Amino acid sequence: MGILVAAFLLTVGIMGEQRVLARRRLALYQILQELRPGITRTEVEAVLSRHHAWHIDRFANSADRLTLVTSLGGGRSCILTLRFSDERLNSARIRGENGPGDVFPDAPADLASPVKEGS
Repeated sequence: MGILVAAFLLTVGIMGEQRVLARRRLALYQILQELRPGITRTEVEAVLSRHHAWHIDRFANSADRLTLVTSLGGGRSCILTLRFSDERLNSARIRGENGPGDVFPDAPADLASPVKEGS
């Protein structure tokens, strides 16, 4: 009987951890869903400040790029990359740590500024 109880508690613990890790990923999804192409960097910062969380690391890669990362455990990460042009959001996308092809099936669609005519 003790083994069954231990197995049950282990299963509950693992399921609880998976829910916590899913919430981390969803936090970045919520940020992306509030963004719109063309909004100012100040407006982006306002969105980010509303979603501040201890588990989201922020990296200002350059004046035109900002990256937010959260760990999902087991060496996995969820990465939100924001690109700016002339202080306005140009694009945003969520990927895993393995590059452009590492797309989460439940992730929101990428954001991209519409192509201007004559470009």
